[in-house]
Amino acid sequence: MKSQVKRILTAGASAIFMCMCCAFPVSAEQHEENGFTFSAAPDGWAVSVSDLSLKEVDVPDSFDGMPVETLNLVPSTENEQPEWEVLRIPSGITAINLADENGASGYFPHLFRFEVAEENPNYQSIDGVLFDKSGRTLLRYPQAKADAVYSVPSGTETLGMMSFRGVQHLQELNLPLTLQTIADYALLGCQLPTVTLPQSVARIGMGAFGWNESLKKLTVPENTRVGGMCFAGCKALEAVTFLRTDELFFGQSIPGENDDYYGAAFDEFAGSAAIYVPDGRLEDYRAGFQQAISAGNVQLFPLSEKPQEASSGIAGDVNNDGRLSPADAYTLSDWLAGGKPDFAPAQADMDGNGRLNAADLSLLKRLLMTQTENPPAKDEYQLVIDYSANEGFVTSVAVTCAQKTTINEDPDNKLIMIGIEKLDPESGSDGTVQITVDLGYHESPFEGCTQTLILRLYQWVDSPAGGRVFFDSATVRIDEEWKYTIE
Repeated sequence: MKSQVKRILTAGASAIFMCMCCAFPVSAEQHEENGFTFSAAPDGWAVSVSDLSLKEVDVPDSFDGMPVETLNLVPSTENEQPEWEVLRIPSGITAINLADENGASGYFPHLFRFEVAEENPNYQSIDGVLFDKSGRTLLRYPQAKADAVYSVPSGTETLGMMSFRGVQHLQELNLPLTLQTIADYALLGCQLPTVTLPQSVARIGMGAFGWNESLKKLTVPENTRVGGMCFAGCKALEAVTFLRTDELFFGQSIPGENDDYYGAAFDEFAGSAAIYVPDGRLEDYRAGFQQAISAGNVQLFPLSEKPQEASSGIAGDVNNDGRLSPADAYTLSDWLAGGKPDFAPAQADMDGNGRLNAADLSLLKRLLMTQTENPPAKDEYQLVIDYSANEGFVTSVAVTCAQKTTINEDPDNKLIMIGIEKLDPESGSDGTVQITVDLGYHESPFEGCTQTLILRLYQWVDSPAGGRVFFDSATVRIDEEWKYTIE
């Protein structure tokens, strides 16, 4: 099975490359200038960056009076690692090659941002990430982008081949309900402990999670096909849950998708993992995964025997990973859309009414909006005033506090966030912080408005997880002065 899968990979990669390259056959005519190599193409030039020491790369839009139309971002040698940090793509580039004829993709360990001219007809940059112009395909995430959390924009349908290859800082990847395809080797070498796959994903390509040495668990939705070597090199993998119950394509070629073999998903997986499958298809999965089972790499269990994880007890921790993050909102969204992710229902019930619905998702998103990854160094407390039920009623806010305060307003989400500095130990303070909040309001409430608002107080703490912890909350009348003392 391994040799068959590898042959398919080579053929597939070559087909992709030929498709990308057929419009511009490269002639022998080449020119070097200012760190770029220009190769003749039918109506202009193809360009590659030959100076690996550049920090900021401004791709030229013309050479010798002719337009530059194609950008080649493929390695010239196996170990090539450019020092590029920013790559700027002009409006005239209409084709970008990200892999060579053998499927090898460029490795850019210092690149943290793509920039694309707004007038470019085929490509765009969204938050430094390279997309096609439609926004439906994410082509390349910069390997050195510093974000620990990235949420793929809604509307994205495909994570392109090797699109997240070897990213260095990413710890959480959130996928939208519009996503349909995770292409071959899309997440190769990432270090993601877990990924929640939305039920919209129809295909996971060959080696998609390969050599992710941090991946511990994954649930594969019921409508998702899985490519060969999907978990190759995932040495930390502990459990994979498969929910598919219809035709499983074990050891069979699928027309048009000949690399999709459930049975080959664990090829080159050398770890030890538990596989949980629907009770009624246990023997089908056993036959399909026979090679991995015989090698002692996996153990097969019916889904009914899957152990339940202990609850973290944190309200809003939908995926039960012990912290609040955007992944919780994505997990709840997937469940509400009909998916079957692993989640903690009690912790998703934000309004405590025993039912899960869009109201819980709205409350969770509002809570996440008040999260700040990097609080000001001097802030010890954060007071969040939520006046969403009083839209059009609150007109102003004034805060009096012995300590310095910073006020940030988010009118779109009807939030006021107040940062309160730490006490100066030399100020002679007795250690208390008194906060007085006075809200301006219209004398006559608008229809549907209430006369109360919610105040939540958080404290910044140093902990393994870091960040902000809940301290206290109160519901107060909007026409009364509110005072709070922290002892």
